[in-house]
Amino acid sequence: MAVLAPHIAPVDQACALAELILLNNDENIRSDVKMQLQIERAMHSILEANTSDEDVGIVFRETTRQILHASSISRHLLSRAVASLPVTTLPLHQLCRKLALHILLDSVVDEDIDVTSPSIGVRLLLRLKKHASFHISESTDYKTLHSLIDLLDIAIDVGFSDFVFLSEDNHIQQKTAPKSLFGHAATTSSPAETSFNVQIDDIVTHLRLMGSKIRDAGTSHLKRTEAKSALERLIVRLEAAVRTKPRPRKGVFDRVGPGAASAGALDGYLKRVENESGALGVTNNSEGMAESRAVQRAPGKQHKVTWRDDVVGMGDAGPGANEADSRSGDEGEDENEDDETLRDIYGSDA
Repeated sequence: MAVLAPHIAPVDQACALAELILLNNDENIRSDVKMQLQIERAMHSILEANTSDEDVGIVFRETTRQILHASSISRHLLSRAVASLPVTTLPLHQLCRKLALHILLDSVVDEDIDVTSPSIGVRLLLRLKKHASFHISESTDYKTLHSLIDLLDIAIDVGFSDFVFLSEDNHIQQKTAPKSLFGHAATTSSPAETSFNVQIDDIVTHLRLMGSKIRDAGTSHLKRTEAKSALERLIVRLEAAVRTKPRPRKGVFDRVGPGAASAGALDGYLKRVENESGALGVTNNSEGMAESRAVQRAPGKQHKVTWRDDVVGMGDAGPGANEADSRSGDEGEDENEDDETLRDIYGSDA
């Protein structure tokens, strides 16, 4: 193919490339590593044979036509064929992403999809919300949904922007904002960067909504579990690898982002708690314990253990200890009181 590709017209190159893409999805080919490498080299030879942008555009457009409209395979197999493309070079990566976008957006073949346009992200989000293939219900084909989620991952890729806002010449200098509650300085972003991150957040929000509607019950619904896992992987990638900055976390009082308002609210809360504590007149625990021991033992006299100490607790273990201490001053009175108590309980024979 490396020898024949430069001598073939772009339309014929596109036909050969489409056949190779569909052939790469065959189970026998996927189980043979050597055959996969041969198909990959043939794809590289076809795409590298064209030097002009016009010829490359013709190959991409005709390849899309052959795969999407000339073939009669199911949507699931078509998604698998695109997802199995070896994206080891930039032309193959661009072809794979444009094929995924054509399938998801169901656009016309002649449309030249600009992956740097934010409008493509808007169209993709509307497609997720309105197309029946992405609606979660009891009749959802989770096998097809799983393959479409893989296509969605390929289509979104790094996002829909030219990323001019990340270049050094057009990058807005980070302005130091008031320190947040935890001492970190807040930074500002350009409007283009903010719009890009908001679009990614909107897609993530809808994907989370889709995932919450999938009721998987473990191995009894394996297709549901696989589809939900694919959604969760895509969400993590979008938040951690596509977004230019981490998503701002909510503060202590559910205020998004750092700022003086959150810190001021915390100061007001602490002052209010301090004032309320002072108004209640909270006493020290040690002082309360000292007040409870109002009656002290008389010095030089031995404490006599009565039957009430056995019931309530020995010594100072309970309220009975204070009563015993108050009667320990006079030994004669203690004995009389004990006798009277026993007679009251057991009768006159005690």
